[in-house]
Amino acid sequence: MSNKEDKDKSTLIADELKQKMVEGFKINFMKMKDGETNEVLWESHNWDFNNKDENLPKELLNCAVVCREINFSSKEEIKELQLIQNFYLYNELIEVTRFAFGFVIPNSTNNWEQYINSKGPEEMLPYNILSGNLNVETIFYSGDTVLIKNRIKIYYK
Repeated sequence: MSNKEDKDKSTLIADELKQKMVEGFKINFMKMKDGETNEVLWESHNWDFNNKDENLPKELLNCAVVCREINFSSKEEIKELQLIQNFYLYNELIEVTRFAFGFVIPNSTNNWEQYINSKGPEEMLPYNILSGNLNVETIFYSGDTVLIKNRIKIYYK
């Protein structure tokens, strides 16, 4: 076999492994909680969506700390699971957050909690400006491979 054939074969194997990783990764649910009281303020069990509207309680904006709990499963090993969220207000990027989980054991179900500190009411935009004008793009990565990507429009009620 030539070097080109070896390279083509290894690329094909790598692509197949990436595809298996994507197909084997699933978000089971997500919860948003008051990080101080642990009260669940919102949860979703449907991550098979994109360009969807989602109603969140405006009480989330008053929390000093928000705890986001993500429960996910993976059939394949993931070496470096990451989550990136892009926040768009009036379709302009206003904030990017990044979180790293790291290594994921194959055939596992995991809980991942992230605690997000509020900037305080004096720096927060009011819910009536955010509601209907805020889009959140959530991307789960392994290295440069996108596992799941969705975008939702947030309405605060």
